[in-house]
Amino acid sequence: MGVALFGGSFNPFHNGHLSIAKDLVDHLDLHELKILPSGQPPHKLRNLASNKHRFKMIELGIKNHLNSISLEAFELNNKAISYTINTLKHFRQKLGASKTLIFCLGEDSFQLIDTWLDWERLTEYCHLVVISRKGFNIDLNCKIKIWLQQHQCSEIKNLHDKPFGNIYFCKLAQIDISSSEIRNNIAKEISIKGLVPTKVQEYIVTNSLYKDAK
Repeated sequence: MGVALFGGSFNPFHNGHLSIAKDLVDHLDLHELKILPSGQPPHKLRNLASNKHRFKMIELGIKNHLNSISLEAFELNNKAISYTINTLKHFRQKLGASKTLIFCLGEDSFQLIDTWLDWERLTEYCHLVVISRKGFNIDLNCKIKIWLQQHQCSEIKNLHDKPFGNIYFCKLAQIDISSSEIRNNIAKEISIKGLVPTKVQEYIVTNSLYKDAK
């Protein structure tokens, strides 16, 4: 078995992320899923908590699920701009040519994938698993549609039969939570209880995170 990566800014890590991670392990029949927080993104994000804070929030959020979910700090430790293609090259080199590498991302990110560096080469290093997002209607442009037709598969077994090359759409029952909603609630002094793991909520309060979020 290879490696599955669940990428994102996780700003902050919330119960929706945790639910997706647990469901991906079951749905994709994974031994382990690595949460991969982005480092310095090529498209600057507003109100992005520091690498240190995001690492700690994820660490606290997955603490009770370490048998199947782990935290991967590769991009956080990389001082250069974080391009997914370079991350995938790194993990492919570590794994070798024959082991499966899966990169999981949301439908909203996949819709914009043609803005990523060397996006059409991503499937040369991994399988892509595109996660449905509640209430989001994906609308792909022609370039992405043509690329998708060349790589889309409909069965999970295809992800395990070869080490890279496929794109699989994954429908999961999701909790309707967004990081932006949480940041806005904090700025407006609205409770975020139930939106994030308890230890994450305590960490946000202790470190006065997102108080100036817009």
